Amino acid sequence: MNQPDQPAKTIFCRFLLNKPFIIPVIMLLTLIPSRAEVQRTFTTEEQGAWGFIDRSGSFQIGRKFNSQGEFKNGFATVCYGKDPDNYEAIIDKQGHPVGGMIFSKAGKMYEGLAAVAGPVRRVSAATACSSPVNQTPTGQTYISKTGSLFTKNFKECGDFSSGTAIVQPNGRESYALIDRLGQVNKTLIGVPLSLKFEENLIPILVENSLCYANLKGSIVLKTKFRFGSGFHEGLAAVANEESDGFRKWGYLNQAGKLVVPCIFQQAGDFHEGLAKVHSNSSGVYGFIDRTGKLIIKLGRTDSYGDFCEGLTTLENPRGSKILDCKGRIILDLPNCTAGSFHEGLCRVSDKSGKWGYINKAGAWVIPAQFSKADDFSEGLAAVCIRDEAKINRERVLHPQDSKNNFGNKDKLF
Repeated sequence: MNQPDQPAKTIFCRFLLNKPFIIPVIMLLTLIPSRAEVQRTFTTEEQGAWGFIDRSGSFQIGRKFNSQGEFKNGFATVCYGKDPDNYEAIIDKQGHPVGGMIFSKAGKMYEGLAAVAGPVRRVSAATACSSPVNQTPTGQTYISKTGSLFTKNFKECGDFSSGTAIVQPNGRESYALIDRLGQVNKTLIGVPLSLKFEENLIPILVENSLCYANLKGSIVLKTKFRFGSGFHEGLAAVANEESDGFRKWGYLNQAGKLVVPCIFQQAGDFHEGLAKVHSNSSGVYGFIDRTGKLIIKLGRTDSYGDFCEGLTTLENPRGSKILDCKGRIILDLPNCTAGSFHEGLCRVSDKSGKWGYINKAGAWVIPAQFSKADDFSEGLAAVCIRDEAKINRERVLHPQDSKNNFGNKDKLF
């Protein structure tokens, strides 16, 4: 009997299957994941050299990040990986990412919610790998502290304050206020100067005039100024542009009264009753009180930060000094660079350039040993050690040795 004609494709496939080498090759090809299934593995170098220490100097979260933020409300935002393939995560105090997810961008956790931007990837604690998550926001959205993502996406997202956040909906030029469920409560009239606000007043620009809106979106304060900041301790810095092109800054209270005249080239926010100001014309450099009186006069070459815990740090080419609210020198730190006091400790770098922490008596509590260091917040401080060769060597030789402050705490998550 004559066999029916077979398609050329079928004949070719039978020809290949008769070859002894082809079946192992096919089996090998099936083991190669598709592009959508490829996992991202983070190497030791990409995990970084930043970690978090406690007040004794011991690592509570091992060195595995390339950058970090301070802990607020029990969470911190960290980054690892290298540009352009870096990711950010919001971690708890055990170093675990919220929801087991990482993002292209992540904000701080306020009132149990943090702004995040896709793409979203889920990480594996066991393998230090990440894989795509199907629920990926097209723009920005929010994640809760329990790991739930909002179903709504936005073009821009601000931080939550008093149960309200400023967002810019997708496809719209205007901004809106949303509640903790993501529901739009009110469309803002004008453009917010910032997506962050304090003291329940939102600075917005309406037809080139500075105004302030309440949490319902209603304008409660109109001013004659063009530039301004949010309110801090009941006062906001405001300014107009002068004929010479420079701005002159003063301070406005919440009743709309200018309580400090616009005479400064630079004006900071009030902290602990004092604000730092600069005025080239009058020669005023230093801190003023709420009436505009100069309390602490400093030199033009001095650099100084905001007050915290009743102290501020002054820096100049000769070193650093710690001043109290009267301008008295509490600590003199020649040839050192210092931060500010937080939770009773101040980060200081010694002559070698290494950072450690001192107390208010000037004694070293944590010896200088870090390449970089940040302030303490909620009992933890981020520090960096950039001796990658030493890190890698200790991980190979002592992977489970808790005495070297790495141990199990130095895993990716």
